[in-house]
Amino acid sequence: MRFVPQDIEGVWLVELEPVTDSRGAFARTFCAREFAAHGLATEFVQHSRSLTRDKGALRGMHFQKPPHEEAKLVSCVSGAIYDVCLDVRQTSKTFGRWIGCELSAETPRISCGVPTVFSHNVIRPGTPPDTKSTFPASSASFM
Repeated sequence: MRFVPQDIEGVWLVELEPVTDSRGAFARTFCAREFAAHGLATEFVQHSRSLTRDKGALRGMHFQKPPHEEAKLVSCVSGAIYDVCLDVRQTSKTFGRWIGCELSAETPRISCGVPTVFSHNVIRPGTPPDTKSTFPASSASFM
């Protein structure tokens, strides 16, 4: 895996480094040791999946207040998503700034590590239909 730092401290894009041969490809998507070395969550107590059918769909920005804050590892497993992270850490020098990046199941850029105390959501930018993403989270949220 390759960890690409973003303009907001603590947010990383995680790119796969697949090993390929005539049968296909294999790539690690998570390694606790490497994630910890980059300050990312290594324990996930809830794993959620999202299906987005409508082009341009945004479900709203999500945020959990302490003590229920959660770090996430957002991955696109089908189609493409535009992942948005907003820094809501009031003592942060990047408070109020946001970043966005496209994650795709078809490219090495498949995951985004989102730290705690960030507001977060994904948008389905366009084709293909039915985009699927997964969200392992460091704490259990309530629906």
